[in-house]
Amino acid sequence: MSWHTSHDPGRAGLPLHRWPSEYVALWEAAKVRSISPFRKNGGGPRRSSAVVLKSEKGLRRLFGFALRSGTLHKASTPQELLSPELLDEYFAHLLECGNADWSIVGRFRELEFAFRLMYPGRDFGWLTRPDGIPLSAVLPMRTKPRFVPSSAVLLEWAEELFQWGIRKADRQIRWAQVRDALIIGILATRGPRLRALSSLQLGKHMIREPTGWLLDQDASLTKTSIDLILPLSSEVGTMADRYISVERPEMLRGSTSDAFWISWQYGRPLKATSISGLIWRRTLDRFGAGFGPHRFRASLTTTLAMENPSASLDASRLCGHSPEISLRDYNRAKAIRAANRHADALRALRAEIEQLAELAFAGRI
Repeated sequence: MSWHTSHDPGRAGLPLHRWPSEYVALWEAAKVRSISPFRKNGGGPRRSSAVVLKSEKGLRRLFGFALRSGTLHKASTPQELLSPELLDEYFAHLLECGNADWSIVGRFRELEFAFRLMYPGRDFGWLTRPDGIPLSAVLPMRTKPRFVPSSAVLLEWAEELFQWGIRKADRQIRWAQVRDALIIGILATRGPRLRALSSLQLGKHMIREPTGWLLDQDASLTKTSIDLILPLSSEVGTMADRYISVERPEMLRGSTSDAFWISWQYGRPLKATSISGLIWRRTLDRFGAGFGPHRFRASLTTTLAMENPSASLDASRLCGHSPEISLRDYNRAKAIRAANRHADALRALRAEIEQLAELAFAGRI
């Protein structure tokens, strides 16, 4: 049995082509169903392609678990797949796998949304509110502590990686390091979401002007459906110039592509999953704690709030998210500053006590 979404067979999802045929047909139809402003023509709930993809991953996880538990078969019905017994086992499985509380709630939200798309008009709200109680009330909703380096540290890392890369004799190592340095630099200074980053096209979203590079995330790429046009910093622009003039053409091996990011192994456009994976591996190697591209957004907004508390909403304009998110990161930055002040005070007090002890030992007091 070949699994699709995980190196751990016990956690793997089931690829779409191996789903029961009824679900394959329903899901394919749900993905292309037209949407009108008033939900006519079977439009169903509003959704973006990113939300649909996320929900599909949720279905893959459930179907993979159901197959391993012996519940899934060619004629499986929603009543069988969404039975209380199987859902209880799936809930326990997610806990056992170490998923965060918020992630578990998210898995069931994905299922609710997916089944609403496949079976419009039917109520699946109970998937996230069993017996009328939200899953978030069942779980403690703990937030795992996260390592969030500052944007300055991340940009410095990108510059180091870039400088090391251009000196490499092995061209494949150079390709990977220069490209990855540019990805890290853009994430550190502008914080695009993964979907937008992976969808960038040269000349359309990454534009070279006489004054430097522009990152143009049009409404089709952003989660909030707004245009975000941001100039790249001079440091990152230098990396982009080198990547476009040297590494990218070499990686294409004579072919052409509109995609900005190219796979050095195959000379084809780099997928979002590949970008996420390379960032995880790079951060794990650098910091000893791997994290994905989205962590760079938290780093950027927190760093902005710490450096300039009076401009805490600048992050909402830079990252294209709601002011509430910026205020949350501003509060996080205030907590970090308070913790740093407390640590400084403790160090000063400790130094004072040690000095008094030395004077007492010398008989001076």
